[in-house]
Amino acid sequence: MMPLMFEAHVKSTTMSHQDRSSSSPLSAKEQDSAALASLFLASSCSKIPKVGPKLLERLAGLHIYNIHDLLWHLPRSFEDRRTLIPLSRLHGFIGKTCQTELEILSVKMTPGKTSRLIIECQDAHEESMHQITLIFFKPQRHQKLQWEKHNRVRIFGEVSQYTQHGLPRLQMIHPEALFLDNGDIPLSDHLTPIYPSTQGIYQKQWRQWTQWVFDQLGKAPFSIDFIQQTGLVNSDLNLLEALKQIHQGDHIKIKDTGEQLINREHPAYQYLILTEIITHQLLWTPRIQQTESPAFQSSKEAEEKVLAALPFKMTGAQQRSLQEIYTDLAQPASMLRLLQGDVGSGKTLVAALAAAQVATQKNQVAILAPTEILAGQHLEAFRQFLAPLDLNIQLLTGRLKAKERRHIMELISTGECDIVIGTHALFQKDITYKNLSFIIIDEQHRFGVAQRLSLLEKGLVQHPDGHTTVPHQLMMTATPIPRTLTMSIYAHMQTSVIDELPPSRKVVTTKAIGEDQRELLYERVKAFIKTGQQVFWVCTLIQETENSGEKKSIEETYESLQAHLPGINIGLLHGQLDEDEKKIRLDEFIRNETQILLATSMVEVGVNIPNANLMVVEDAHNWGLTQLHQLRGRVGRGDKEGFMILIHKIPLQQTSFERLNILRETTDGFVIADKDLAIRGPGHIIGTAQSGHPDFRVVDLNEDQDLFPEAKKIGQDIHNHRPFLASLIIKSHHTTAQQLHDQGHLINRA
Repeated sequence: MMPLMFEAHVKSTTMSHQDRSSSSPLSAKEQDSAALASLFLASSCSKIPKVGPKLLERLAGLHIYNIHDLLWHLPRSFEDRRTLIPLSRLHGFIGKTCQTELEILSVKMTPGKTSRLIIECQDAHEESMHQITLIFFKPQRHQKLQWEKHNRVRIFGEVSQYTQHGLPRLQMIHPEALFLDNGDIPLSDHLTPIYPSTQGIYQKQWRQWTQWVFDQLGKAPFSIDFIQQTGLVNSDLNLLEALKQIHQGDHIKIKDTGEQLINREHPAYQYLILTEIITHQLLWTPRIQQTESPAFQSSKEAEEKVLAALPFKMTGAQQRSLQEIYTDLAQPASMLRLLQGDVGSGKTLVAALAAAQVATQKNQVAILAPTEILAGQHLEAFRQFLAPLDLNIQLLTGRLKAKERRHIMELISTGECDIVIGTHALFQKDITYKNLSFIIIDEQHRFGVAQRLSLLEKGLVQHPDGHTTVPHQLMMTATPIPRTLTMSIYAHMQTSVIDELPPSRKVVTTKAIGEDQRELLYERVKAFIKTGQQVFWVCTLIQETENSGEKKSIEETYESLQAHLPGINIGLLHGQLDEDEKKIRLDEFIRNETQILLATSMVEVGVNIPNANLMVVEDAHNWGLTQLHQLRGRVGRGDKEGFMILIHKIPLQQTSFERLNILRETTDGFVIADKDLAIRGPGHIIGTAQSGHPDFRVVDLNEDQDLFPEAKKIGQDIHNHRPFLASLIIKSHHTTAQQLHDQGHLINRA
C-alpha cells in the first residue's frame, strides 16, 4: 500500500512527453518514478512526525531543511551498547564509555548555584562491595523525583573516578539512563549512532527521525538512487541500503583501546564515496555557457597608488597570484579561478587589488561572504586598502534597515556603487546590478552551487547579436589543498596558491595543557590582560546538551571565568545571538571594553583584532586540526607575539596527543594536513574531520584520489546523455535554504 506521504505527489509528477528528455534511456514510467523520488527527497522536514516550527529552526541552524539533508546528516561517532560491563570491572574502563545495569541505593540533591543530583548505585546483577556515583549538574526537580521512583537502571557514559577518604571511587557524570523497572529491555544488535547536534535536539530524536525516513522509503514505490538507475555503477548495493548501513555503524572498527576507526573499504562506505564524487562532478559542471566575459587590461596606475599607501610590501606569492588573476581578467573568456592561501597569507589584499582593476574601469564587483561579521571585516579592509582610488564601496546584508537598504540598492542599480560586499542579500530577487563583471566568493565551500549561480546570473547579459557574457569569478579558501588534489576536484578551475606568509607575521606559540592546570592558566590570563592585551576563549558548545558529557559549554565556562577572573569584562559571541547583538559584542571587544571574548568556532574566520593575542581553546582534543589552525590564525596579527593554549582532558589518548602535538611543531597549514594523515594512517578516527575539505561528508581527498577519474567519466556521461537524471541528482542535492531566506524565514546563524 502506498504511504500517505507519497499520494500528494503522484499527480504533480505526471509529465508530458515534451517535458522528458529524448536522450534519457528511462521509460516514461521510470521517469515519473524518479521524479517522485526527487520530490520526496526535497520534502521539508516538517513532514516528519512531531517536527514543528521550533525544531525546523534548529535544524536550519545545522543546514538541514529537507529529507535529503537528513539522510546525509551522518553520525559523528558511535556508542557500543551491545554489551553490559559488570560494575566490578569498571575500574579498567577509566576514561572510556561503557554500559552497565545498576540498582539505585540513594538519591539526593545538593543546593546552590552549582546544584547537583547525586545517585549512589550498586551492580544490579552480582553481589559485590563495588559502588558507583552518578552525578547530574543543575538538575531540574522532576529529575530527582524520576530517579526516586525507580529501582533499576541501565546507564551509558564515561567512567571516571574521584578520591573519598583516601580511596578511589567510581563515578559517571551526566550518563544516559534507561529505567528497567517494567522488565528487561533487549540490548541493541548494532552500534548506536551519535549525530552532530545543537541545543534543543536530542540524540533520541535524530534516531527516531532517520528511522522514520528509512521506514517510509522501505515502503516507497520508487528508488532514491538516481545514479544506479543510469546503469553505469556496478554494485550489489543501492543508495538506501548503503545509507542504512552507515547510519548503524556497519563500517566502524573498534580497537582494544576503545578508539573507533572508519573502515573505508566497507562496501557501503565505498558506495557513498563514489556517489558523493559523482554528485560533486555534476554540481560543478558548468550549466551556463561561459563563452565570453568583459576583458580588463591591468592598470599599473591603480595598483601603484594602492601599494604606495601600504606600510608593507607584498610577498612574492601574493604578487605571483595577483599576476595570474590579472592575466585571466584580460582575457575575453570568463575567469574561474581558485585562490588558496594559508591563514594570514594575505588573500584579502590580492582580492582587493584584483577588484580595483575592474572597479576603476567603471564595472561593478560583488564580494560574497558567508557571515555578516566576515562581510563587515571585508568592508573595513577593502576601504582601507583602496582608499587612494576613491571608489564607492558599500555593504549589503539582510540586517540593514529598509531605508538604508533601498539607498544601497539604488547605488547598485545606477552603477554609483563600484564594489558591494555582502552576504546572501547580494543575490536576492530585488537586487539589480548595472554592470556586474567580477564576483569574488570568500570561504566558497560555505555556499551551495545554486547560490553561486544565483549571483553569477545577476551579471549575465544577453547581447543583441545572440552572444552571452557573464562575470569573471574568483573563489577563495583558507583550507589548504595539495595541488594534486586540486587538479582532481577542481579540474575545471585554474588555481593560485599563496604559500608564503608576510615577514611581519609572527609565529604563534602553541601549548597544550591538561584540565588539571586550569588554576595556573587563570593566573597567567590575569597577567596577560594586565599588559593591555585581550583574549579569545573558544568552546565547542553554547549550552550543555544531552550528549555534551564533560565538554565545556560557553554557559559553564562563563560562570567559571567570572568566578576566577573577577573585575575582567567578558563578552559572549555565538550563533544564537541575532546579527545586531553579534555586532555589538564584537565592537565592544574591538574597543577593548571587554577583555575576553568567549565564543564558539564562528571566530575562526574573518575576525581581525590585532590587540587580541591569546587564543584559549576548550576540549581541544575534540576539534579538527584544520579548525584549530584557523583559530590560531586569529592571534598574532599585530605587532605583538601570539599565543595559543589547547586545553585537553586527562588522560589523553596517544593518537589525540600526537595530533595536538602537530600544532605545536608547525604553523604551516599544508604540513599540518599531511602530518595529520600520516598519524591517522589508513583508518580514520571517528569524530575528526574526514575529508580535509568541507564540501564532502565521506570523501577523503587524500585517500580517494583513485576514484575521481572513474567518477568524472560517469558524471560526464550522465551530464551529456542523461540530462533528466542529472537534473534530479542536482535538484535532490540542493536544500531549500535559499527559498527560506527569500521568504524571510531563515536567520543567518553562522
